[in-house]
Amino acid sequence: MKQSQITFIVISLFVIVLMLTNPSTAEHKEAVKEKVSAAFENNNSDGNAFQKLGEQLGQTIGMALIDKMIKRENYLLFSLTKSKFLDNDEKEKVVGFGILGKVYFSENFSNNIIDKIGESNNTIIGNTIKIENIEVAEKDFPNSMNWEDAKKACENLGSGWRLPSKEELNTLYLNKDKIGGFADEYYWCSTEYGGNSACFQNFYSGFQDVTNKDGTFYVRAIRAF
Repeated sequence: MKQSQITFIVISLFVIVLMLTNPSTAEHKEAVKEKVSAAFENNNSDGNAFQKLGEQLGQTIGMALIDKMIKRENYLLFSLTKSKFLDNDEKEKVVGFGILGKVYFSENFSNNIIDKIGESNNTIIGNTIKIENIEVAEKDFPNSMNWEDAKKACENLGSGWRLPSKEELNTLYLNKDKIGGFADEYYWCSTEYGGNSACFQNFYSGFQDVTNKDGTFYVRAIRAF
C-alpha cells in the first residue's frame, strides 16, 4: 500500500472519529451545568451547588439557563457553545468549544455566568430596561441614602452597576414613565462638584442642582452597554 493511501486512510479515520465524537446539544448543555455547578462548589462549602442554585433561583430559572440561553452551533467535526446570556447588548457570544467528546469553556465563563445568575435573583436589578446605551435596574433601593452610600450600593450590585452620571440621570428622568418605578423625589447622580458636593435631580420637576453629599436621596442604579 502506498504512503499516500495510508495517509488518506488515517486522515479519513480521524475525520470519522471527529464526526462521531462531536458533542451533541445535550452534551453542551450538560457541560454548562457541570461548569456552573463546579463554580458554585468553589463558593459554597456545604451542600450540592446545583441544588443551591435551584433553591436560590427556582428550578424554572435554572432550566432557562440551560435550555434557553445555551445553544450549540454544529460544524460536523467540532461544535461551539454559544450564549447571549452574558452580554448586555444581547449579542450571542461563543463561550465553549466541543471536540472529541469534550466541551471546553473560556477561562472566565464560570465567573460571568454566576454574576448573571446573581443578578437575575437580585430584587433591585430585577427585569432591567434599556434606554439608549443605558441598562436600568428595575427598582430603586428601598431606602434613601447619602451620596457615598449610594455610590457603594450601586457598585456592590456587581458587573458594572453604578450611579448614573448627570446626563444619564436626566435621560432616566425623560424616560421615567417608560422605565417605571420612580418616586417624585430627589435622585443622586455620580457627578461631583469639589470634594463634598454632588449633583442630584428632582424627578417631579426635572431640575438638577448641587448639594452636600451628606444629604439623603433616592437611588436608581444603571450600567452602560
